[in-house]
Amino acid sequence: MKFIDLNSMSDEERLFTIKDNFKGKYIEASKKHPEILSLIKLNKNSRANPLNEIALEGVWGLNLILKYNKKINYLVVCPDYIMTAEAQSLINSSYDKGAKLFFVSKKTYDFLSEEKNPQGIITVFFMNEGRFECIDQSKPLVVLDGLEIHGNIGTILRTLDALAIYDVVFINRKVRINHPKLVRSSLGSFLNMNIIDTNFDELYSYLMDNGYTIYLTDTDAKAIYMDTEYKDKACFVIGSEKYGISLPWYEKRYEMIKIPMRGDCDSLNVSIATSIILYDYMMRYKR
Repeated sequence: MKFIDLNSMSDEERLFTIKDNFKGKYIEASKKHPEILSLIKLNKNSRANPLNEIALEGVWGLNLILKYNKKINYLVVCPDYIMTAEAQSLINSSYDKGAKLFFVSKKTYDFLSEEKNPQGIITVFFMNEGRFECIDQSKPLVVLDGLEIHGNIGTILRTLDALAIYDVVFINRKVRINHPKLVRSSLGSFLNMNIIDTNFDELYSYLMDNGYTIYLTDTDAKAIYMDTEYKDKACFVIGSEKYGISLPWYEKRYEMIKIPMRGDCDSLNVSIATSIILYDYMMRYKR
């Protein structure tokens, strides 16, 4: 089906056109519909999530979900906000891939939306679990140990994506990986990541079995990151800004690196520090 932009139409004409284009494909849903209630609980993190569902709002998000071939459960669509041929085409592609379509009123959508300028689409899809066997050992492995702020984690994931580093491991996890704040702050970068959620012992065994050198980012280190001659397989451990890196790392084999601080502050924001160290590593060793 060929879709057209609807900006020039009146609200009534646009609503009729969208519903006609998707006639027989969607279900009208209120705030009390089971799937809508499920979405509300998913966003509030107030229900179990054994299938690892994630809700992502916007046309840009659906574009990425389709690009990376994620399995979509359903779309919540507000016809009042659908303006472009692109949005309609993405909705149709999702339906063709087996997604259910729920059309809701503007009032219901506004209740669900967290955007200032809604685009009328919320996608609920399934995120694959990361696996050790999928790790690209030609690139550094990044470990996030006990990080607590969604925005910082999302920004780190954006940095990794910019450097084409797609493997990241969480230990002592303090956040919900599929939290909307993390999703938005990563600008969808997490969709292309092999994200592994595990414990220290399992991770350390993998690192030793595969010949990694562990680099702890620690303000007490003597070695400066830019002067460090890294070994072939590098694992960078990033600790929380509040508590630092967890103690078990210091009982094993490791090297420590730091970013020199010339002023009164003794540390940088964790996402900025991670960007500095990883960009230096990639430019020196992998460019």
